Amino acid sequence: MPSSSINIGINQQGKQLVDRIDLHYKNHERDFYNNYILSASVESKAESLELSTLKNGRFIISENNSIKAWFDSELYGEINRLKNVVDGLADGGMSVNIILSVCDGNSTSQLKLLLDAIRELKKNQKISGVTVKLFVILYNVENKNDMQDSSIQEELVSLEKITKEYYSIIRDIYYLDDRNSGQIILNLKLDWLAFALGEFLVFQMICATSGAILNKSKVFGLGVIHFNELLFRNVITNTILQYKFKQEGILKEEGVQLRDIFNKCNPFIEQHQDFFSNFLNKYPFSHVNHKALTTNSKVYINGFKNGLEQFITSTDNTIGESKVLLANLLGEDDKKLEGIDWSGKRLNINDLEFDILNYFNKYLEEKKQVKFQEQKELRGKITNLTQGI
Repeated sequence: MPSSSINIGINQQGKQLVDRIDLHYKNHERDFYNNYILSASVESKAESLELSTLKNGRFIISENNSIKAWFDSELYGEINRLKNVVDGLADGGMSVNIILSVCDGNSTSQLKLLLDAIRELKKNQKISGVTVKLFVILYNVENKNDMQDSSIQEELVSLEKITKEYYSIIRDIYYLDDRNSGQIILNLKLDWLAFALGEFLVFQMICATSGAILNKSKVFGLGVIHFNELLFRNVITNTILQYKFKQEGILKEEGVQLRDIFNKCNPFIEQHQDFFSNFLNKYPFSHVNHKALTTNSKVYINGFKNGLEQFITSTDNTIGESKVLLANLLGEDDKKLEGIDWSGKRLNINDLEFDILNYFNKYLEEKKQVKFQEQKELRGKITNLTQGI
C-alpha cells in the first residue's frame, strides 16, 4: 500500500507549487488525492506566520498560532485519520515533503521554524513514522529576476546551516534547477514543474526506496523527474519548433497583403509566360531534336523547376512568406493572405498553361477553341471575392 504524504509549501512560490500539485492530484490521481495526501502552506505575513491547509482547492487559514500545534493536530492528526479510515492502520509511515524556493525571500527562516516543530514533536514522541524530505527550487518559478544574487546566496548559506542542524530528521534533500547538462536555461514554467514534481512524489509514495541514493543531498534536472524519454524529446522538439515558427513569422496573426504578393509573384510568372513557345524556340524542330525530345524536355522542365524552388525558398523570405507565396502560385487561398488589388492582375502557375492552349488553338475552329482568357478573368473575380469576404 502507498505511504501517506503531507506536502507543505513555504512562502509564495512553495505555496503556488503545492496548490498546482494538489490540482494535478485532484484531476489525475483521485485515489491518492482523497485518501493519502494532505496539502498545506507556511507563509510569512508581516510579523506573523499564516498557516493554512488546502481543502477543495482553497487554502483555509488555521486559527492555530503555534506551528507545532498546527502540524500535530491539523496535519499529522488529519492524515492519520484518513489513513485509518482507508487502511485501518493509524500511525503508518508518512512523508512530509517541504517545498521551497531560494528565490523566495526568508523561506529558510520559515523552514527552520517548521523543522524545529517537527523535531520537538518527534522528541516528545507526539508523532512517529514521519520522514522529512526537502525539495529546494534553485530558480524563480515565476521567471522574475527581482531578487538580488546576494540574497539568494544568503538563503543558500542559511539552508546549508539548517540542513546540518536538523540532519537527524531530514531523510532527503532534492535540489531542482531548470538547466540542462549544458547549463542551458530551459525556462520551465510553474505548471510543468508542479506536474513533474507531483508525479515524482506519487512515485516515491508507491516505491519508497526506489529513489534512494547514498548521499542525502540529490541534484537532478527536471527532465529526469518524469522518467519518459519519448515525452521529454517531444517537449523539447515542440519547443524548438514553436520558437522557429515564431521567428519565421508563421505564428504572426497579422496577414500578408495581396498586392505585396502580386509584386513578387507576377514578375516570376511573366518571365516564364511563354513557357511552351520558349521551348520550341530553344529546341526547334529537327531530326536531332526530335530524337532528343525526351532528354531536352527533362532538361528544360528541370531548369524551370530549380528556378521555381529557388524563388519560393529564397533566404530573403521567412518560412511564413514562402508559405503564402506558394499558395498564391498554386492559385489557392491562404488564411494570411488578405486585401484586394483592384489595379493589378493576379498571375499564378496556371497561367503557364495558356501559352500551350494558345499554340494549339490556332489549329482549331473558333467554336472549338479554349477561351482561356475568359476563364482566367472569371477565376480572378472569384478569387478576389473570396479574399474580400
